Amino acid sequence: MLRRHRRDQPQGPVQMRRADDWTWSGREAWRRAIPFKAYLATRHGRLPITRWVPPEVEPKGRKLPKHDRPWMEVTDHGIYYHRDGEVHHDGNKRRGANKVPVEFEPEVRAWYEADLERGCEWVFHKRDGSPYTGRKLCRETFDNIVKDAGIDPDRIPHHLKDLAVEWSDEAGMDRDTLAAHADTTARTLGRTYGDPRREALKEKAARQMSQGPWRERGERKANVTRLFKEAAGRRAANAETAAPLPFRRRRSADS
Repeated sequence: MLRRHRRDQPQGPVQMRRADDWTWSGREAWRRAIPFKAYLATRHGRLPITRWVPPEVEPKGRKLPKHDRPWMEVTDHGIYYHRDGEVHHDGNKRRGANKVPVEFEPEVRAWYEADLERGCEWVFHKRDGSPYTGRKLCRETFDNIVKDAGIDPDRIPHHLKDLAVEWSDEAGMDRDTLAAHADTTARTLGRTYGDPRREALKEKAARQMSQGPWRERGERKANVTRLFKEAAGRRAANAETAAPLPFRRRRSADS
């Protein structure tokens, strides 16, 4: 039989799965992951170690290598997500800050203000504000988070990253722009999700595919054939009814 944890004990993923009302606030911080992953197209392994403070500040509650300290930079003119800290990296996975979408910015600012008031430096944290020690979000915890949010329970964390691609395609965003936002390449997106231009061509084909022009051309060809047959018929008829030409004897060479 599971023993009920006291309210003053640290709250971790196991406690977050409990349905007790007093643990509801423990899931609130993790529910941030739903819009966060969709708007920023980030890997869910980044979430447990993302902070509000720059990488120069030593983490409270857990150790992080200096080269892997992602953080949210909140400024007056925008919010920037440094998903890999500020370490320069050159490879298939483009690294560096990307800007939080304008539509999502007010919500992130509200998180920032709430955590700043509590002195909590971790964006995704336990009920008491302390960090999680895992590298990824527990699947069982995620299942309960999406259930709380009314999302399809069969979803997995990566589906929220997929949702970012669906949003961008529906909004008409080109893949180069999305690739810059997601810190990847248009080629990688194309291999994984296909080319949206091809989908647009499929839509165009569905609208334009019709037998009408083909039938119209066939009728034109048949009409031309009919006209020439009619002309030939008239010529033959005229030849039959015409009077024969008078016979002329051919002169000989001696005459």
